[in-house]
Amino acid sequence: MSNAHDIDRRESKSQAFSSGAGVGENRRNIGMGRGKVIRFTPQSHMIAGNLVKILKTNPQRKYFMLQNQSAADIYIGFGIKIDTFGNNGFLVPSGGFYELDNVVPFDAVYIIGVAAGQRVLVIEGALGER
Repeated sequence: MSNAHDIDRRESKSQAFSSGAGVGENRRNIGMGRGKVIRFTPQSHMIAGNLVKILKTNPQRKYFMLQNQSAADIYIGFGIKIDTFGNNGFLVPSGGFYELDNVVPFDAVYIIGVAAGQRVLVIEGALGER
């Protein structure tokens, strides 16, 4: 059974970049040929010292980026709950970012901060119809 990412790469005929936002939307699209696009949706989150699910499971996810815009470290985990001791998660230091664009987990995404009032920017790119 082929995974969707392999199929999309074979079907990809153009990488034309276009900006197309509807009312109340902030999205960017990249053409993938045959009526498919990757929609990039930015989200800003304020987190405290508790575990937060920032993205639900999405089998269409093809891109993920998280930027830690706070003065303290955060941890990120895919499909599993994490803690501030680094168990089951990846450290994203203050001012750092974490980006995936080749092999991208489609599991739910969890983050936890080590301090209150931390801001993170998340951009998810998901396959969709034109």
